[in-house]
Amino acid sequence: MKKKFLGLAVAAAISAPAMAQNVSLYGTIDASLQNITNITSGTNLSMGYIDGAISSSVLGFRGTEDLGGGLRAVFQLETDIQTNNGGMNQNGLFRRAAYAGVAGGFGEITLGLRLNPLIAANGSLMPVGGNSVSTTTSTVLGYADFYTRNAITYTSPAINGFQLQGQFGTSNIADNSSGGSVTAWRLTYANGPFSAQAAAQQRKSVPYSAATLSAANPGTPANTAVAAGGTLYNAAFGLIAPTNAAAIAAKDALGKDSLIIGLRYKATPTLDIGVARISNSVSNTDADNTSTGTGGLAITGAGTTTKVSATQVGIGYTMSPAVLIGASMTMAESSRMTNVQARYSLSKRSTIYGQYGIANNDANNTVKFFPTAGNTGAAPGPLVNGGASVGVRDVTQSSVGVGFIHTF
Repeated sequence: MKKKFLGLAVAAAISAPAMAQNVSLYGTIDASLQNITNITSGTNLSMGYIDGAISSSVLGFRGTEDLGGGLRAVFQLETDIQTNNGGMNQNGLFRRAAYAGVAGGFGEITLGLRLNPLIAANGSLMPVGGNSVSTTTSTVLGYADFYTRNAITYTSPAINGFQLQGQFGTSNIADNSSGGSVTAWRLTYANGPFSAQAAAQQRKSVPYSAATLSAANPGTPANTAVAAGGTLYNAAFGLIAPTNAAAIAAKDALGKDSLIIGLRYKATPTLDIGVARISNSVSNTDADNTSTGTGGLAITGAGTTTKVSATQVGIGYTMSPAVLIGASMTMAESSRMTNVQARYSLSKRSTIYGQYGIANNDANNTVKFFPTAGNTGAAPGPLVNGGASVGVRDVTQSSVGVGFIHTF
């Protein structure tokens, strides 16, 4: 009887699904020295320390757990690293990713803060790009809405080369369930050397009042899906300039629609070509919310919409297994940004690079490119801090430098 019982116990143990949890630590460090001309008209920077010029410097944790039956639990947490001072981004410890979910044959569904599918597409279309190409473009054109809060994200399995990712960020605003929400999606297709992507987002106007918007923080009410650091309120377009929070009425401010369509083709094993078309519109959706005059909320016109579009082309050439060179050009209205890079792999995880960027901005253009990107921390004082350094009209700006990237 005891032998029979023992046999049944062993059989049950063997037939039970194996429950295993795998957690990994990962990160990227990108630090560079760059010389920048005409940061402002006629002002040069002889040499500056720039963090994240190509790859964002990050630290993260990701993991899975086998749930049996083809299901697994997934999670990810990711934070910034500021290599100049050892700090992290002021917008939150895990402001880049903080989500958990379930994956299986149906795809993957997660709940929590996650990268916007539009931004994921934006960063993958140029063969040799990185922050100085994709982040600079998204910031200047006004769709740098990198992460979606309160997000529900679904990623389908790949079917005949197609894969879809959809995302919805809830507003969590009790008195207006539609305001402050985000809807975004990305459709990809891959077939041999050819791939295509289309991605879009719609960001609903945010109900705001003096209690949720201040001159010190002219961005978004804290609990909406629109992540801090996004550009729903984009002063670069001249659409909104809060100067006195007490004068702001509880009205809708701005909405946004963004679209990216792109193609990549690996013409040969060493030659990679990419092209993208980008459009973005920002609207003042409340015709009653006009300027209140000096000390109030200034909007350039009731019910106005600002639209901008760009064409981006890029090429990459693998000279050897260790050497990659490439260039890209972004043209928006009559302004232009050009980026040239050379990367040399010292190992699988360590790369040195050289980069040259030039921004030619038209005298009467609202689109003002900057020749490099960076995320240098504010202490000690920043040389480039997010979008603090911007392009200048009717001025040619350039940046040249070298950097080192290590991943783990």
